[in-house]
Amino acid sequence: MRYILILLGLFVTGTANAIDCQKLPDCASLGYSKDKDPNCLEDGYLNCPFDQDYKVCVQYNCKALGFTESDKTSWCADLIECRGNPQMTLCQNPCFATKYEELKELAESGKCKVVTMRNDITLPPNQGITLAANTIIDGGNHTLQSSGNQGFHVYNLNNNSGFKNILIKHEQSQTQEDLKAFVILHDTYKATLQDTQVMVQSDDAQNHFSSLFLYGTYEISGTFRVDIHAIKHWFLSSAVLTFKNADINITTTGASSDAFSGKTDFINSQGTITTSGGVGVAFERILTFENSNIHLNTPLDRIFWTSSGIKYGTIHLKDNAEVKLTFKELLFGSTTDADKLAHIKFESSATAPARLIVEGTGKLDSGDVTANNTANMVVLNGVTCHPKKATTTLLSEISTSADWTCAP
Repeated sequence: MRYILILLGLFVTGTANAIDCQKLPDCASLGYSKDKDPNCLEDGYLNCPFDQDYKVCVQYNCKALGFTESDKTSWCADLIECRGNPQMTLCQNPCFATKYEELKELAESGKCKVVTMRNDITLPPNQGITLAANTIIDGGNHTLQSSGNQGFHVYNLNNNSGFKNILIKHEQSQTQEDLKAFVILHDTYKATLQDTQVMVQSDDAQNHFSSLFLYGTYEISGTFRVDIHAIKHWFLSSAVLTFKNADINITTTGASSDAFSGKTDFINSQGTITTSGGVGVAFERILTFENSNIHLNTPLDRIFWTSSGIKYGTIHLKDNAEVKLTFKELLFGSTTDADKLAHIKFESSATAPARLIVEGTGKLDSGDVTANNTANMVVLNGVTCHPKKATTTLLSEISTSADWTCAP
């Protein structure tokens, strides 16, 4: 009855002038029918005011049609609302991708919190993808493959975008000049990588600097594997990296294939970083370790490097940190300038001591160690040393210093 009164009200106020009062409208021409709609609720009909045998469905049986009240925003790009109950929805365009065009469209649309790959996907040569803000590509443990023979951006990342459960491969031929793999589009943005593996191959023998991670902050968790096989100058990161609850295995090959030139934190993480270049703590940047066990392994090169006129970086050892340094030389070049020394600083508490393990003899006089309590430990080529007090000592002098106690 309520529907009839509403409709009659509309006729009186809005359409009365259009009706021929000498002839009643035909209900069928107005969209009414005598047929029963199998998808309509029993009380979901509106009867024609001119013939009660005619009716139209105004409230469907949403549940029977597959509509639900669940939140679909994390996996659906476009929703359909059920007529008569807009709280119940059906996904018209799910955030699933089986080919490049689908993946690119969904990732760039901003409609999907998570875009899930249903199979391996290959990008056309020299083509990339820009992820909208708050968009994650879930690889579903599949492979995302790209390739190129010129400089271009492979993955542009907006704020709170990223990847998870994925193997990402890139093959570069001819030149890697101006090539950028992962690029955060603004220094204040962050991206996330969870359970991600990255493999890069390049045959460019020229001195073309390329970086895997550029700009902004990358938050990395879960299993993280990187294999860079290059001939020359493929850099791991020129960005801020935060490893948290991460299991890390990173390998870079090729001349000057260094690791870090940005602030990098390891929290509750473990693993090994092996480079054929330097670890690359440079430009007054800092590596910080907390509740982590990390091996920085560069047996053919140096831990620290820098450019002319710029100070070396610093390693900070916080609570429960164990850091092993394996190297040919502690740093690149030589210096007698105290401002140019490489620094290793203990910042751990006496109840959660940190440990530094050194495997290498080259240029130990170019770096110093600052101890903050007697629980600190330095294992220097098999010799275990503890400081007697808070002190700063050249690494080369720890085993003979009166401020340290050492034993094999």
